[in-house]
Amino acid sequence: QRLTASHQTNSLLLELQRVARPLHSRHIRSSKTDDTHSALGDVLRGQGHIAGNTVLQIKLGVIVVALLNVIVLEFALRRDAAAAKGAALASIVLWLAVAALGRLIAYF
Repeated sequence: QRLTASHQTNSLLLELQRVARPLHSRHIRSSKTDDTHSALGDVLRGQGHIAGNTVLQIKLGVIVVALLNVIVLEFALRRDAAAAKGAALASIVLWLAVAALGRLIAYF
């Protein structure tokens, strides 16, 4: 009976240690052994193949152009209605292109 109680106590302690471990150490395999690694590194580990995706690179470029267009649109709204309309149309086209390119990433 004493052996059983000791075994139950040990089992309980092992279970508490398992549950008390941080989430990342239980579910994410990391090449680092300490707790100083970043969560972003865990998320991006093994995702290097997508960085070379041409469609993704084009999408990121279009996002940069669209963000620059937002700045142009802000200044155009203060000065000229025709320029503001052109910038607004460009903004719609650019953001639709970003959405379409995002969908195409999986196929290229």
